[in-house]
Amino acid sequence: MRVYVLYALLVAAILIAAIAATPGLSDRLRRWLIAAVALLVIAPGLLFLLSGIS
Repeated sequence: MRVYVLYALLVAAILIAAIAATPGLSDRLRRWLIAAVALLVIAPGLLFLLSGIS
């Protein structure tokens, strides 16, 4: 299960990098998209990894 969480974190990091590098997005939209990815993927993944549930 940890492999899936680590894979999800990797995909989220790539997605955030792609959002940050996309030309034409307003700064406000870029911030909202990055925050949404962080809240939906990274935060639960880190909580799962830190809690030690396997």
